[in-house]
Amino acid sequence: MYLLISFFFAIIVKIQGADWCYQSQVTCGGNCTGPDGWATVAGACGGRAQSPINIMTRRTLPDGRLTPFTFTGYQEAFHSIITNNGHTVQVDLPSTAKVQGGDLAVPYKAVQLHLHWGKDGGPGSEHTIDGEQYPMELHIVNIKEEYNSLAEALKDPAGVGVLGFFYEESGSSNKKYDAIVNALNTIKHPT
Repeated sequence: MYLLISFFFAIIVKIQGADWCYQSQVTCGGNCTGPDGWATVAGACGGRAQSPINIMTRRTLPDGRLTPFTFTGYQEAFHSIITNNGHTVQVDLPSTAKVQGGDLAVPYKAVQLHLHWGKDGGPGSEHTIDGEQYPMELHIVNIKEEYNSLAEALKDPAGVGVLGFFYEESGSSNKKYDAIVNALNTIKHPT
């Protein structure tokens, strides 16, 4: 798989105890409320800045106020445990990995990454570009450096910055992903 150069930020809205899913998730069963019905599950999901986002390229405009991203500590190797969080796989990240730029005026430290993917290379991304869903999407969840936890950062509307990367299927492998790919078969269902 190779990385498409696509970044976007999403505001995370915390929904506790709600039955939600994306229509592309086969595991939802019949009791799933898709994105169009999320506001009925949790009123906070009825705003205009909600996931999933469809990036319509014909409506995008350059924003000269946005600065280039600066990544610190993202090239360093680290040890982590890959877990099933009930919706997807999650990898906890070291807080030494930081990002600043775009509209992030202060450093944000990494907390975790998680993946959204489809079955057998089919559509699985959370977000879309011009209505096209990609086989996989990686989210790197970052919080403002001043916060000690994701729960604390979620109380601040600008406390969380999520980097999103779309992936397409490719005939060549990427050795840098081998540890994650090999671990996927060993992940157990959450208890």
